[in-house]
Amino acid sequence: MLLPAIALFIFVASLAASAYAGLYMGERDREASWADTITEHYQDGIDALNNGQYEMAKAHFQYVLQLDDDHAQAQQGLAEAEARLAAQLTPTVTVESSQPLTEQLLQQAKAAYEAGEWTTAAGTLTQLRALDSEFNTTEVESMLFTCLYNAGAAYLEEDELEKGIFYLDQAVALRPLDTEVVLQRDLAARYQDTLGYWGVDWEKAISALEELYAAAPTYKDVFQRLYQANLEYGDSLTAAGEMCPAELAYTRALRLSSDPQVEQKRAEAAQLCLIATPMPLDGAQTMLTPQPIAGFTIGRLAYPVYNSTMGYYDLYALYANGRILRVAQNSDQPWWEHGTGRVIYRDRVSGAISMVLPEEGVPLLIFPPETRAWPTLSPDSQRIAYSAPSTDGNWYIYIANANGTGEPRQLAWGWSPAWGPAGLLAYTGCQAEDDCGIIVDNPDDGQAGSLLTHNIDDTSVS
Repeated sequence: MLLPAIALFIFVASLAASAYAGLYMGERDREASWADTITEHYQDGIDALNNGQYEMAKAHFQYVLQLDDDHAQAQQGLAEAEARLAAQLTPTVTVESSQPLTEQLLQQAKAAYEAGEWTTAAGTLTQLRALDSEFNTTEVESMLFTCLYNAGAAYLEEDELEKGIFYLDQAVALRPLDTEVVLQRDLAARYQDTLGYWGVDWEKAISALEELYAAAPTYKDVFQRLYQANLEYGDSLTAAGEMCPAELAYTRALRLSSDPQVEQKRAEAAQLCLIATPMPLDGAQTMLTPQPIAGFTIGRLAYPVYNSTMGYYDLYALYANGRILRVAQNSDQPWWEHGTGRVIYRDRVSGAISMVLPEEGVPLLIFPPETRAWPTLSPDSQRIAYSAPSTDGNWYIYIANANGTGEPRQLAWGWSPAWGPAGLLAYTGCQAEDDCGIIVDNPDDGQAGSLLTHNIDDTSVS
């Protein structure tokens, strides 16, 4: 009766995890349309500003701010449009009467240009273009592009990101930017987006930071902000009583940086998550906390359960008294240490081999991330056996000191080792090309092991 009970628990665990998933496609479509509208009007404002249509630019930027009053670039654009409107020398001038004025404006722009006063020169040049769009077109446009480009790059360098993005957006409306500046502009814009979500929507902030961290892990304080965002999100979820997603948030934070206090928060959230009553799906019955299983009166089990919400396996420990603990997330291939309550397992995120006492939930790194699999400890816990692929593409059994000293010793071709209490090691392997199955071997006698079964699909278990 043990297997049906475990299957029931697996179903319950999957159901509980699914309770935290939501389908928000309609809302996401609306958000995408809203974002497209903002982008379109912001770009229209930039184009109008470059063409000297300051009233039109002002209208576009004001509309963007009606949709998103925190849009930093639109705020900058509105201020620029209003400043240029105030600085206009005359509302309408004919080409003939404006010729001396265009020359005067060009000389003013050149003086500012040569002095490196990029924003002043850019403002004067846009006034000139508004006055006479055909006057020295090539020279004026080239100077304007250089002014906007240099101003934007300088502001980014000074961490005035809104201004830097704004001026570069004007520059790219005239001609393409070089690859490095495009990259810096995009990173700055993505960073600004994360700041807009900060403290307002932690999920969006974390998602944006994760994407930015994947693209540029050393950009500004992205790493620290990603860690802090996960921590803050976990705290807010804990305050709301949402312990299961809080545990996930704390776990993500710990994968970035280890901290005993955060680990304590994660462990407490994990325990409360396990006893939380899951919200039932429509038409489903509420499942209660797992109870002791009839016939299971002694011992313990460790096994992975597929988390359909997250798309990976979580590792659980089931005890004879009915207690169930989540050992680790996105992990598998557990092995109980002889004589203790600790579990050694493979962390599927990093590829590392770790050990943990389920009641404490603080993992200890045994081996750093590589391609090791099926870890198993010797009876005295001094050595570890595992499988790993060789350069020839085949899997081999290796034995190494558990403390990481010395070089691993290759034992035999095979996989899925399991160390028994008497010191014998069982694993799946072959003694001849077509004679494969479970082999039991004394790894210390230098002799070949004994083939117990004759099916390569047979696997040793603890």
